[in-house]
Amino acid sequence: MANRMKEVAKLLGVELGKEFRIDGNKERFKITNAGVEYYSFACGKWFPTMPIVLQKLLDGTYVIKGIWTPDSGQVYYYPIVDEDSLCCDCEWHGEDTDYHRLNNGLVFQTREEAIEIAKKMLETAREKYLNE
Repeated sequence: MANRMKEVAKLLGVELGKEFRIDGNKERFKITNAGVEYYSFACGKWFPTMPIVLQKLLDGTYVIKGIWTPDSGQVYYYPIVDEDSLCCDCEWHGEDTDYHRLNNGLVFQTREEAIEIAKKMLETAREKYLNE
């Protein structure tokens, strides 16, 4: 029997191996030839999901939200809090640093998105510092 996961991914509107989120869930998922997988931040690797996740994706109970991931060589932005610019840009090469930023929600398509997060980070730090 032929593997049909590429067709399942297409049916759900995602690319095979491309990461996505499920609306209302903070986990990252992807569909591979092996099925639906989720990323464990605690372990730093991908694991198979329970079959119910695929069922709920197919019956519409779960709604897919895309995650923007740069292509190789594409510029992305990440927030910084130690300079006036509040963000830096970098080319995506799929290296550990790139994935570290992605896994921590720090990879953005625009400078404005990165700056917005940097401002929130600074605000949180100031509140903690000033309230102690």
